[in-house]
Amino acid sequence: AFIEDDNIFSHWVHMAILSMSKLKNFSCTKESISKILLQNVPQKIITEAVDRLLKLNLIHYDDNGYLRKSYHHTTTKNDVFNRGVQQYYE
Repeated sequence: AFIEDDNIFSHWVHMAILSMSKLKNFSCTKESISKILLQNVPQKIITEAVDRLLKLNLIHYDDNGYLRKSYHHTTTKNDVFNRGVQQYYE
């Protein structure tokens, strides 16, 4: 999937959720993500990140109601001058 929404790079939580959504033996839900990340990330940010990833179709709900990654690979334009992306890589 090619993404043009640089907001997903503004906070590392998006990449963490994408990584969790591809784990085969992990029942990936907003609640299970929160249990893992809540010590470091407020619930509001987790919910907004999941909603953003769903909207971009980078994750989806499978038949069991679990969040799953929609694509094996995710890319952006090569030359990204967005400050949010730069902060992510820092």
